Amino acid sequence: MENKKIFVYPHIDMKKTGSWLRCICKQRRVSVRDLQEALHISSNQAIYDWFNGKTLPSLDNFYALSKLLKISMEKLIIADRFTQVCYLLDSVKEDKQSYRLITYYFLVSKTYLDDMHRHSL
Repeated sequence: MENKKIFVYPHIDMKKTGSWLRCICKQRRVSVRDLQEALHISSNQAIYDWFNGKTLPSLDNFYALSKLLKISMEKLIIADRFTQVCYLLDSVKEDKQSYRLITYYFLVSKTYLDDMHRHSL
């Protein structure tokens, strides 16, 4: 029987990606004004929208950011938790014990987070 990989469509966590972009810029001492000038963006509001997870940079701007910040495009993007767990499970599927532990951890933490969300409403 052929061992077939299942494709999990990767979803980007916009809030975490925005926070990560802000963090990298701060670490590299790149200001919003520096980004605005380097990327030829007329309004700094677009950059604040990225940082706050309201929007994502265009593909061209992601590429420019990766060159400016000296980090790969893939490392600029934060996948949502479900996508991360799916790829992690796929990488350890031959190790049944690791697979069970990761699955258990994901289910327990998801249940906990769901409960926290329900109680906060």
